[in-house]
Amino acid sequence: MIHKIKAMWEEGRGSSQRAIPEQLKVSRNRVRKSIEMSAEEVAAYQERKARSKRLDVRRAYIERLLGT
Repeated sequence: MIHKIKAMWEEGRGSSQRAIPEQLKVSRNRVRKSIEMSAEEVAAYQERKARSKRLDVRRAYIERLLGT
């Protein structure tokens, strides 16, 4: 999503910081923060580990029950 926002902003398709959130259905704050991010910050943001889910602890058991 960050790359899509940056592309719309930098390519100058007439997309303003107010028009981008309407097109992508995201908040204006998300657009503003994405535009201000450097390449290093974007890379670090994407490398973050995904949040753990409540059922992750029991994933193996559930998969065994489902036969997958």
